[in-house]
Amino acid sequence: MKQSGQLNKQKKKGFFLWAGVLLLSLAACNPAPEPINQNAFSRTGTISPPVVIKAGKPEVHLLANVPPPETIDLSNRPTPVKQAAGFFVTMQNFNTDHGLALSSILCSFKDRAGNLWFGTFGNGVSKYDGKSFTNYNSSHGLPHNLINAITEDSQGNIWFSTYGGVSRYDGVSFKNFTTANGLPDNDVLQSLEDSRGNIWFTTARGLCRYLPVNSDTADVLFVQYNQKNGFTGNQTGAIIEDKKGSIWVSSESGVIKYNPSADATGKVSFTDYSQSIGLDAIFINCMTEDQDGLIWFGTNDGVVSFDPEKAGSRDAATVKYTTVDGLVSNRIIAILEDGAGNIWFASEEGVSEFVKRDASFINYTSRQGLANSFVVCMVEDNAGSIWFGTKGNGLSRFDGRSTIEYTANEGLSGKTVFSVAEDKNGDIWIGAENGGITKYMRGRQEKDEGTFINFLTAEQLKGSDAMTMLVDREGNLWFGSGYGLNKYDSKSVTTYDTAQGLITPGVISLKEDSRGNIWTGTYEGGLSKFDGKSFTNYTTTQGLVN
Repeated sequence: MKQSGQLNKQKKKGFFLWAGVLLLSLAACNPAPEPINQNAFSRTGTISPPVVIKAGKPEVHLLANVPPPETIDLSNRPTPVKQAAGFFVTMQNFNTDHGLALSSILCSFKDRAGNLWFGTFGNGVSKYDGKSFTNYNSSHGLPHNLINAITEDSQGNIWFSTYGGVSRYDGVSFKNFTTANGLPDNDVLQSLEDSRGNIWFTTARGLCRYLPVNSDTADVLFVQYNQKNGFTGNQTGAIIEDKKGSIWVSSESGVIKYNPSADATGKVSFTDYSQSIGLDAIFINCMTEDQDGLIWFGTNDGVVSFDPEKAGSRDAATVKYTTVDGLVSNRIIAILEDGAGNIWFASEEGVSEFVKRDASFINYTSRQGLANSFVVCMVEDNAGSIWFGTKGNGLSRFDGRSTIEYTANEGLSGKTVFSVAEDKNGDIWIGAENGGITKYMRGRQEKDEGTFINFLTAEQLKGSDAMTMLVDREGNLWFGSGYGLNKYDSKSVTTYDTAQGLITPGVISLKEDSRGNIWTGTYEGGLSKFDGKSFTNYTTTQGLVN
């Protein structure tokens, strides 16, 4: 019996495929259309009336006089399976096969010419000009192949902060600087050129500033800052300049601001903001200032935004975001503001885009197309695409315009979708091949992910597929299959077939009229109208053309 049932299922699917082939064959056999006679549009004369076929008496089948339809009570069935829908966006991924020096990326930078530079975890640096990669390593003059940071000065030189010192590249050659030239430590972590032309470096053993270019011939080329001249930190990390020209530096004890205006008096002015922002004893991994003047701090315990204009009150000046608020991870490695003013946060578990207009997060991981969820750096190119440098899997490029796709990976029950309908709540019902009926519940807020709920299995649909679907005015879901007409009222599934008066079980289209009648189009059987109590059937006898 089981084998016979499978054979019937194959036959049911077969007649749909056969029908499609037949229609295509007939279309192919039709002769080519005759050329249009332009005079026909001005011709006068008698037009033959259309053929009118007087409707015969349709067949009416009262449900009271036929066997009752089969009803499946779903209350005794297992709870429907729910799965977060997620989403997928098409990202272009690059690795060593495409010319990248190494697939483990540590930092990224865009120079004034639009070239993208990517520092790797052990094989130097790669420059991407939009068409190809050019790679540089210690054999070309770099002091070390582990690249922590990249920046460009006002003269167009590219500076590389490495595990073995600093290197300045003028487009022709590399000039290297180490502790012998005054660096506090050869492990240089970040770099910055400020608005006054000073180049700053953070290291594992403190902060330093590069002296003017005309002192290149001197032995000591860096000024170091430590507790002797007012800098309270030791190990330093992130560094930025705000719109007012102040320098912000992260250290193992929090965040410190340098006031350059004090230089004119011959005094060095550092202010520790750690306690006032709430970041005391918290190591800051990354910082940026956005277009609105807010300073964002990425930590191991989430993200903090700080408004310097409200520095007198911590509650008014700071806002903290964690995974509770939608952040993909609390350990933030890098921060980027894009051209639209949205803030991106990179982590070991993916990337979060903070959409400012509604203060919501959109999260991207490998499920959404990233080459790897572990993202360590980000950069935006001239076209507005965001590049993500990953640990071990190269680069991903996201243009922000890719189509969102849903597959079995996101919770869809089948690969081929035959029918789709939207209910009054805005949820989407989907009929998929061999997958039964799935409902996609939209997130009730824009930042919420939707959810796929697999309500009805293929077995509950007698092993057939929902070829057409309709949500009526009362919210009932109707779907047609090779076995008849089905009604789902959220509690049970009722199936109508020829025993109840349906003209034929092969249902391929559904429509509700203004009176609430359900009209059913069938394959080679005709048309059935169902008013809730009876089926009224129409064929060529009643005037249908076919």
